[in-house]
Amino acid sequence: MWFWDDYITRLNTFPDLQHWYYEQIIYADQDRLILETIGMAFHRPAFTERLSNEHFDDFLQALRITQAALRTGELVNRESRHVIRKSLGGWRLLANDRWKEMLRHIDSDPQELHSLLIEGMRDGRLQQHFGYLQINDQALGRELDSRRVSCLQRLNHVLIDAGLTAL
Repeated sequence: MWFWDDYITRLNTFPDLQHWYYEQIIYADQDRLILETIGMAFHRPAFTERLSNEHFDDFLQALRITQAALRTGELVNRESRHVIRKSLGGWRLLANDRWKEMLRHIDSDPQELHSLLIEGMRDGRLQQHFGYLQINDQALGRELDSRRVSCLQRLNHVLIDAGLTAL
């Protein structure tokens, strides 16, 4: 009977096999787990529902949680703060350089959406009506929607390229 340590010890005596194993098995699985976690983070009403259906505070919190998952690989429940899914890191730890570069461009999107929402609330272009978003400036509404759609399109490109299901 062999134990896992026996397999690792044996594997380490063959550098070419060791390189293949870590490159093709370990890193590929890690990339898949990171991308699935990020995909789950973006698959939420903050990115898929009409803005007028969003509760302002929930929307802001969803953006924070999404950005944290993108950067750290830890996705938490908005209400309980319990970990839903965890990978060993965010987009920066992807082994695939092409995916890493594509996600680098997505990284700032949740923060930019957050800033636009706060700015819109401050200057009256957005308001809360019974807790939900009321868009007073249609140009800002189109900008928010455009950024949300663009973010999902770019993420879907990465997910499809990785052989995962698009959102």
